[in-house]
Amino acid sequence: MTPDTPGDIRDVITFKLARVTTLNDRMGQRLFSQELGLSLREFRTLATVSYLGMATTTALARESFLDHAQVSRMVAALVARGLLERLGGGTRGGVLRLTEAGARMVEDGIAFAARQNRHLVEDMPAGDIETLARLVDDLLGHAQAMYAEVNGEITSLVDGAAADGGPDP
Repeated sequence: MTPDTPGDIRDVITFKLARVTTLNDRMGQRLFSQELGLSLREFRTLATVSYLGMATTTALARESFLDHAQVSRMVAALVARGLLERLGGGTRGGVLRLTEAGARMVEDGIAFAARQNRHLVEDMPAGDIETLARLVDDLLGHAQAMYAEVNGEITSLVDGAAADGGPDP
């Protein structure tokens, strides 16, 4: 079968990618909890703050494609554990940044993730690993562009309906 003529759902590239991601996330949930005492989402939240430098909960929700309320609860727990700190905004809002303990946790988590990645591809030839990494980067860029396009079309339709006196979502 080819991507253009799948025999069933197992031949659809996005389904295969979703399965890889789901399996990896399930392993990550257990392994990150055992190794670092964090859920995978908590680690990803810390790592996202790390690469952004500082972030609001809104920026974290947008970057991670999670519900703002979920991110707010996770942030509150990470602040309580001393891994994130708020600058301004009191107990809610404000800008978030990593504490020293949070930065160490991200460093440990990235090293752990790198070991897991090596284990995942250890049986592949080096050239295939490099090709896979490049293709995944290309695919991610294309998916982000498609998402922005779809998001823009949806926004335009909603804005157009509201401007025409239609229902305001």
